[in-house]
Amino acid sequence: MAWILSWILPIINGLTVFYILLFPTGRLPSRRWRWLGWLTVAVVVVGVILSAFSSGALLGILGPIRNPLGIEGFSNAYFKAILYIMAPLLTVAAALAVFIRLRLATGVERQQIKWFAYAAVATVSATILA
Repeated sequence: MAWILSWILPIINGLTVFYILLFPTGRLPSRRWRWLGWLTVAVVVVGVILSAFSSGALLGILGPIRNPLGIEGFSNAYFKAILYIMAPLLTVAAALAVFIRLRLATGVERQQIKWFAYAAVATVSATILA
């Protein structure tokens, strides 16, 4: 279970980016957004590989428990760079896609995006306040 916990976070981040990017129709806003999808897949794959075999403690989540399948020499530095730099950048890019989609949307799709934006603002605000 400790090993699974070590590599599940990049997958959760990638699924979040795809959920935001594909909302509300289940399709990309246009062909121009394919790069973001492929970049998200690449970041998730690299993040999973780096975190699955990093040798350090598991981001302090499990205290002193170390990754049971960690390889000495694998550093957490690259994983942390992906986690703390790339994941927020991908999320912001996906949110930008939603706001661009809002400008072009009409009817029910526009209302869905508005409610999604209200929930996102409430979530971000609560996270910052916590």
